[in-house]
Amino acid sequence: MTKSDSKSARSDNYPFALRLQDLAPSSLKLAAAGSRTSAIDLASGAPLFPTPVLMKAGAVDAIMGDQNQYGNPWGDLVLRQKIAEFTSEVCGNGTGSAIDPERQITITNGSSSALAATLFATINPGDEVLVFEPCYESYISAIKMAGGIPRFVPLNPDDWSIRLDRLEDAFTPKTRAAILNSPHNPTGQIFTADQISYLLDLLEVNNGILISDEIYSNLIFGENRHISPLASCAVDPERVVVINGLSKAYNVSGWRIGWVLASAARTEAVRIVHSTFGLSAPTPLQVAARLAFEPADTEEEAAEAPGSIAYYQGNLDILHQAIVDAGMKAVKPRGGTFILADASNLRTDQLSARDVLLEKTGILTISGTPFFPEQKSGDRYLRFCFARERQLIEEACQKLALLGQPPESPQ
Repeated sequence: MTKSDSKSARSDNYPFALRLQDLAPSSLKLAAAGSRTSAIDLASGAPLFPTPVLMKAGAVDAIMGDQNQYGNPWGDLVLRQKIAEFTSEVCGNGTGSAIDPERQITITNGSSSALAATLFATINPGDEVLVFEPCYESYISAIKMAGGIPRFVPLNPDDWSIRLDRLEDAFTPKTRAAILNSPHNPTGQIFTADQISYLLDLLEVNNGILISDEIYSNLIFGENRHISPLASCAVDPERVVVINGLSKAYNVSGWRIGWVLASAARTEAVRIVHSTFGLSAPTPLQVAARLAFEPADTEEEAAEAPGSIAYYQGNLDILHQAIVDAGMKAVKPRGGTFILADASNLRTDQLSARDVLLEKTGILTISGTPFFPEQKSGDRYLRFCFARERQLIEEACQKLALLGQPPESPQ
């Protein structure tokens, strides 16, 4: 073969890794950037509340105290111990009470990195991963980059619950894992103990694992409660991986503090990937992150502060009502930071619901399209984020009220 022939043979018009062929940068993050600086931003998923003063001071102290170099590659041990204690409390008398912070917890650069490391350490090319739709867009990219195939299981749109009658049919001989996000992004659903137990039973029969994304586990409203798969005494701990982080509940999305909690054997595999992709999160921020697990100074402060559960609940109540009054349909979330609304009433032949809302009210939201990769029905939905200062939420509600008013008659 001549030099010219060799060059032609390698020229396939796609000079990059084949695993990237159907992938693109996250449309959620690009859309959240918005197109109008004057818009009321209810698109971005980042909580727009101040970081707790104690944690900010802890970060400054750590930096000034020269805790700025590489630390333990698996994460700050004190932080891992606190995470183990926190998880054990959440899980009560279940499996969580026996967590070994040395061998079962790995600190990562955010929860997305934790999920990716878990998938790369778990699935082989051609393996299938069950994903409940609507779903967080980055799950699909991570699965495909790891060589896996996402297999979608639609949630019941009446209440966004898992349809147990359709779950068993989703399993095939290639099923390797399922990803469960509870509270759920974008719907705010909290899945029940019965739903989780049934899913775990099917995974055990099919020799699969459950990857439990619990990033919103500290944001639960009313009488609802978070249910971690690890809370079950009957669960095989080898079959559950928990993904979590501080970004949402502690208003530190830019710190990138996430973690993977898994069995000791699976943790060894996760750490191979983790150490290849960038080691641990920033050392001084890990040290400061220990303070997230300290109790609040007073109950009164915790109840009134922006970003507290009570504050979130107030935002949710008034925004959900305004969305419904504007003619949209929305199941009220039980947790998390989002409302997913059916905005079919806003669409026109020329404009999407997102664009109509932005044009008429100046409110920037996320189209539901990236959350429905298989059903292709997401353009009827809008995702609203209520992790905002109350004044901004009230302003948005005033703008939404305009949608319910008849147009002014010409003079």
